[in-house]
Amino acid sequence: MPSADRICVYGDSHIGSVKRALDAGLLPELEGRLAFWGAAGPAFRGLRLKGGRIVPDAAAVEAVAKVRGDGPETLGPGDFDAFVFYAARMRIGDLVLAMQRHEAAHGPVSQAVMEAAVGQWLGRIRAYRFAQAFAGAGARIAFVPASFPTTGVIDAAREAELYHAPREAGAVARTLDAVARVGAADGVTLVHQPDDTLTPELMTKAEFAAESARENGDVVHKSPAFAAIMMRAALGALEARAEAA
Repeated sequence: MPSADRICVYGDSHIGSVKRALDAGLLPELEGRLAFWGAAGPAFRGLRLKGGRIVPDAAAVEAVAKVRGDGPETLGPGDFDAFVFYAARMRIGDLVLAMQRHEAAHGPVSQAVMEAAVGQWLGRIRAYRFAQAFAGAGARIAFVPASFPTTGVIDAAREAELYHAPREAGAVARTLDAVARVGAADGVTLVHQPDDTLTPELMTKAEFAAESARENGDVVHKSPAFAAIMMRAALGALEARAEAA
């Protein structure tokens, strides 16, 4: 992908960490190339696909304006050279945990069953449907799902109750491979969280916690350093796709 290409990062409050990574000089290769579009908080639910463009409803216009700056008021597949959908309410940890628990109780499912389950799950995510539509219109799309919850933020017993599962590498790999295959069929490149950022309990390592995460009980958001890792992975995915085209 040419270094002059402009990339739009689309998403919810998680894209704030990408902005902070850029401002901190952690993504020099993307300096001057990134634009942002989306909305934080409940306003994210007010984004709709109309006529092939993402359009904010009246209640979301102000929130989108804070993110997009002088960017387009509505977002279409031809507005930028490529798109990174970042987090955007795709909570991949929920899917992985559910499939791991299911296979622990009932045994491995077939590839066809796994892909059908993954397809249904992805289809319920509005931002993924937007990504599908943009890809169908010819846009290059990388999708970075929301990261796994951060360890060490909340009470250990509560953390174990909510998030821990015996980590069976085969079950995790089968689920993530199915997500990648289904995404590829839709023209969407899924960019998964690197294994070296995860604990054995399938949580994000504490070093990547967002600022004031413990004070706020925030297991969801991550640091600029983590955002830099994921954006660099997304850039690599987009470049590989451009080379293969």
